[in-house]
Amino acid sequence: MNEPTATVTPPRRISRIWLLPLFVMLIGGWVTTRYYLSQGASVEITFATAEGLEAGRTRVRALSVDVGVVKDIQLADDLKNVRVSIQLNPGTDRLLHADTQFWVVRPQLNASGVSGLGTLLSGPYIELYPGDGERGGRHYTGLDEAPHTPPGVAGMRVELYGDSAESISVGAPILHRGLQVGQVESVDLDMTRAQVRISAFIDAPFDQLVTAGARFWNASGLSVRTGAEGLELDAESLAAVVSGGISFAVPSQGSAGERVESGSRFELFDSRQAAEADPYLFAKRYALQFEQSLRGLDVGAPVEYRGIRVGTVEDIRREELAEAHSNAIAVPVIIRVEPGRFGMPDSQESINLLAERLQRGVAEVGMRASLQTGNLITGGLYVSIDHHPDAPAAEVGEFDGMSTLPTLSGGIKRLGQQLSDLLDKLNALPLEQTTDELNRTLASARATLQSVEQLTSSDAVNALPEQLNQTLETVNSTLSSLGEGSALQQDATRALNELDSTLRKANNLIDSLQDQPSSLLFPRKHQPDPEPRINR
Repeated sequence: MNEPTATVTPPRRISRIWLLPLFVMLIGGWVTTRYYLSQGASVEITFATAEGLEAGRTRVRALSVDVGVVKDIQLADDLKNVRVSIQLNPGTDRLLHADTQFWVVRPQLNASGVSGLGTLLSGPYIELYPGDGERGGRHYTGLDEAPHTPPGVAGMRVELYGDSAESISVGAPILHRGLQVGQVESVDLDMTRAQVRISAFIDAPFDQLVTAGARFWNASGLSVRTGAEGLELDAESLAAVVSGGISFAVPSQGSAGERVESGSRFELFDSRQAAEADPYLFAKRYALQFEQSLRGLDVGAPVEYRGIRVGTVEDIRREELAEAHSNAIAVPVIIRVEPGRFGMPDSQESINLLAERLQRGVAEVGMRASLQTGNLITGGLYVSIDHHPDAPAAEVGEFDGMSTLPTLSGGIKRLGQQLSDLLDKLNALPLEQTTDELNRTLASARATLQSVEQLTSSDAVNALPEQLNQTLETVNSTLSSLGEGSALQQDATRALNELDSTLRKANNLIDSLQDQPSSLLFPRKHQPDPEPRINR
């Protein structure tokens, strides 16, 4: 009888039943991954305030298209800002770049008009501008307000610096020849330069008009001028009158220069007149040292050459007085001489040529600078440059890195000096001797007048008119005797006739002497009368 044998099979280490949960986990991971991939990118934005924003409701838009929603709003760690988490829609990752911008769109009223009216009913939303920098980024800082110039608009930005931004606000128009070509983006104070800083955007293709020679000025409100034609009222545009504005142009006497790059800086003038008063790019600065009172001389006063304006007073170095060790220190006055005002090209070469001419003028023809009174009512002074051949020899010097022109006293001081010289000359005259001679002359004249008075009071002088009357009567009688038909005239006629007869006879005698000179010594033979011939 065969005994049965047992077959021993080793047990399996992993049961097949465990394949089911593994399969479930794989499916769950795949579903989860698909879910997160389908959700789009999650971005965190830091804003100054969360006013009007609601989690799960506030939308994120790009070019008015919904691209996401606000997922969460929390305070930042510093408790000064808020962190807003947004969930973008799938396929919107390409909108995220290094220069992507976010801002909250709310109803807003500014100089350029009303914006964001659509949010009155739907509530504020977050606007996204993708930019064009490097891809990527999950943390951004939002803008405090919407940019006044839409992102991506072609054009250029310039920075304007001035002493005042009166009547100029964000959104104010930038004008050229009365047409709006841009707008003001921001107005703030530059603490470093202690000036107002204005950021302006010029739209393309008008940005080509912004050159190195352009001048910007405050065109706010109305400009009123009086002249020979009467009252003139100027206004750039209605928008500039209401909300302020800035205009720019190349001055009529200046040169345009080369085009500038975006971000260039310009000075903001208070008015158009002030902008056109300094139209040239190149100028030569000189220092003038006056040892006289500068009362009436202001910065901006004209510099003239023989009555023609060639520059402007740029600065008066008052601080030199505090550093002076003597009361007789000269006060430096810095002037700006522009070659363009001489009719020369507005270039660096003209500056070099002008400097050479002024140096020769100082050495050869006595060119000097002086202060002259420009207005007798206000006492305003200006700088005059002219030739003074009798001035003492001088030459061009140097002060604080600038060339100096020799000066002469002018204005009231020069007039006082001339009066002082005149008084010195009067004091040097021999006044006592002159007075004695004058007294003797007056005494002689007095004696002469007394003699004349005695002569006129004598009887002979008093009888002189009667004698003159008798003489005139005699002359009249004589003239009447010479009238036509008078005896004197008849006698004169007979005498003239006899004189004529005598002259005739004398003429005949002269003719005879010419024919026969001996006729006076020998009697003249008379020829017989000729007998007529008889023709046979």
